[in-house]
Amino acid sequence: MISHAPHGYECPFCFLLAGGETEIDSQADVVLRHERATAFLASQWWANNEGHVIVIPNAHHENIYDLPAEYGHAVHDAVREIAVAMRTAYGCEGISTRQHNEPAGGQDAWHFHVHVIPRYSGDGLYGSSPLPGFATAAQRRPFAEKLLAVLRDQADGRQARADQQVAPGQERAVADLVPRDRVAHHVDQPREARRDQERVQPVE
Repeated sequence: MISHAPHGYECPFCFLLAGGETEIDSQADVVLRHERATAFLASQWWANNEGHVIVIPNAHHENIYDLPAEYGHAVHDAVREIAVAMRTAYGCEGISTRQHNEPAGGQDAWHFHVHVIPRYSGDGLYGSSPLPGFATAAQRRPFAEKLLAVLRDQADGRQARADQQVAPGQERAVADLVPRDRVAHHVDQPREARRDQERVQPVE
């Protein structure tokens, strides 16, 4: 396994998954949580691309080399779900994704993650640097609320379509559905920081 995390590294993403909060990451930033992947508002922004989202596996894996297939698939599915919702919620003209591995590849947080970034014509993203400092909770909140509203509508639409496809008396399979309560899960998440937690269970 290739690792660049310093000895005793305390992962901020695992801390967030376990219910922890800091000035730059809070449970109110989380917009989606599935069994193996979670998405939340990033606190570091670019000037013309505010409100981008980070998607992470719910188990600690530092980079793509170390990422098991089941978590890679879960992250990909969550990235797509966020991208579709972001396109509607923000009214952006496109979406870019970024994923970095090792310092030479631009990685600076030692937990695999994918950036989902809203794009606009002429936004100059690739020629610019992130803004100094971090977006405040008050600045992040409107973007989280917009995404949550669209994600809830999408989840409700999927469930309605699934219900229409089930014959009377037939038990409905739920493995492929995304219950509405998993979208805005952060309201009921525990706040205790369990840094060694290997997998975060979805809210029932």
